[in-house]
Amino acid sequence: MLAALAAGASHASAQHVERTGRGLHDYDRQLDRVLAGDYTLVSETRLIENGETVRGTVLVAGATLRVNGTIDGDLWIVDGNVFLRPNAVVTGTVYNLGGGFFPSEQASVATVRDEPFAPYEVERREDGSLRIVGTRHRSRFVFDGFRGVRLPTYDRVDGLTLGVGAGILTPPVGPIEPLLRGWVEYRFERGEFTGGGEASATRGRTTLAVGAERTTATEDRWIRGDLTNSISVLWDGDDHRNYYQSDRGWVELRRVLEERPHRDTDAFLRFQIEDATSLAAGDPWMIREPDSIRPNPAVPEIRITSIIAGGVMTWEQPRLDAELEAEAEFAFDAFDGERSFNRFEINGAAAVPALANHTITLQVHLRAPLPGTDSLPRQRWSMVGGSGTLPTFEIGEFQGDRVVFAELRYMIPLPEYLRIRYIGVPTFNLIQASGTAWTYEQSRAVRHNFGAELRWPFFYGRILFDPEDIDNPKLNVGVSFPRRSLPWTR
Repeated sequence: MLAALAAGASHASAQHVERTGRGLHDYDRQLDRVLAGDYTLVSETRLIENGETVRGTVLVAGATLRVNGTIDGDLWIVDGNVFLRPNAVVTGTVYNLGGGFFPSEQASVATVRDEPFAPYEVERREDGSLRIVGTRHRSRFVFDGFRGVRLPTYDRVDGLTLGVGAGILTPPVGPIEPLLRGWVEYRFERGEFTGGGEASATRGRTTLAVGAERTTATEDRWIRGDLTNSISVLWDGDDHRNYYQSDRGWVELRRVLEERPHRDTDAFLRFQIEDATSLAAGDPWMIREPDSIRPNPAVPEIRITSIIAGGVMTWEQPRLDAELEAEAEFAFDAFDGERSFNRFEINGAAAVPALANHTITLQVHLRAPLPGTDSLPRQRWSMVGGSGTLPTFEIGEFQGDRVVFAELRYMIPLPEYLRIRYIGVPTFNLIQASGTAWTYEQSRAVRHNFGAELRWPFFYGRILFDPEDIDNPKLNVGVSFPRRSLPWTR
C-alpha cells in the first residue's frame, strides 16, 4: 500500500527540511511545529491512488501532489500544488501557503486555510535538503530602496535629495513581530539633513506603528511619479509640485483586510500632529536653464492635529485592472491644533480591454472639504495645469483646495513593423482630459484638453488642443516609462 507515494515521499528523518526568514508570523510558528514532529514529505510529483490512505500530517514542499485516496490528518502546501480528485478525502485542515490548492467539488475536506499569496518559497540545496524561506523578511535587516539606498529625487526646492533607510526585526514577543526603522536624507540645495524613525509591532495582518519625521511634503504626487517629476525638473525646471516642510509625528493602525487572487484591500487609521514651515524655491542646476523658476507658495505655519482614515483596494481580473485609493482627514483643536477642518481625497485608475488589442484607461482625482468646512489651509491644496494634467495651460495655473480631474485614453498598439531598433514599438493614444482647481467663494469652470499621442517605452510626443482656443495647439515631448502589463496583453 502507498507504493506510488512512497517512491518520492519520505519522513523528515530521510530528507532534511529547515525554515528560514520570516513569512507570516502565525504560520512560521506552526511550520516550526510541523517540521519538529512526524510528517510525510512530498518533494516530487506524486499520486495517492484511490483506496490508499496516508495517516498523519502531509507536507507538500515545492512539488505537485494528486490525491485520489485519503489523507487522515492535516495537509500542508508550501510553494507547491495539490489536486484533489472527486474521491479524495482530507480529514484534517488544508493549509495552503503560497501554492495552489485545486479541489474537486466532490472531494471531502474538513477545513481549508487558503493563503495563495503567502510569502514563502521552497529552495532545493545541493546536498538534497529543502529550505522553506519566508520571503517577507529573509533576514533580520529590512532595507529601503536598493540595499538601503532610496531613489534620488530632484526638485526646485531641495535640488538633489539623497537618502538611506533601513530597519531591524527584533526577536518576536509571543505572536508579535517588532520592527525598528530609521531613515535620513540630505537635501543639497538647502544644505540640510532630514529624516525620521518608526517603531512598529505586527501581529498577523495588523500593524501598530509610532513614528516621527522631518520631510519635504507635497500634495501633488498624484500628478506624476517621483522619477518622472525629477527628470522634468533636471531637464528644464518644469516642477509639477508645490512643497512645504513637515515636522510630524504619528500613531497608526494598519490592517490588511484581504489578500485574494484578484483583489487586495489595505486600510489604515492614523492620529497625526504636523507642524508646517514654508519653503522657498531655490536655484538648482538644470540642463536647460529656464528664464525663471516658478515660485513655491507659502503655507500658514501652524500646527494641524488630525485623524486620518483611508484605504487602498486593487483589482486584477481577466478584463479589469483597477486601483481605488481614498482617505478622509478630520482636524481639531486638541493637542495645540490651530485649525479645524474636514476633507476627503480620492484617486482612482482603471483599465479595460476594447476592440481587438486596444485598451481604455481612466484616471480620476477628486479632493475637497467635507460639508461643514469652508476652506482648507494652503498645505492641503493641490493644482491642475501643465503636462501632467492639462498641457495647454501653465503648470499650476489652477490651484485650490477643491480639485477635479479626469483623463480618458484610448490606446492602440501599432504594428510590429513600426518597431524602432533599441526604442521599441509605439502606442497611438487618443486623449481626453478635463479638470480644474478652486477654493472657497471662487467659481471656475472645468477646462478640457483633447488630442493624440505617440508613446514609446521611454518617451512620448503629443499634440493637444483646448476647445476654447483651438488655434493654439500644444506640442509636447517628454519622458515616460514602460507601463505595467495588463492581464489581456500578456
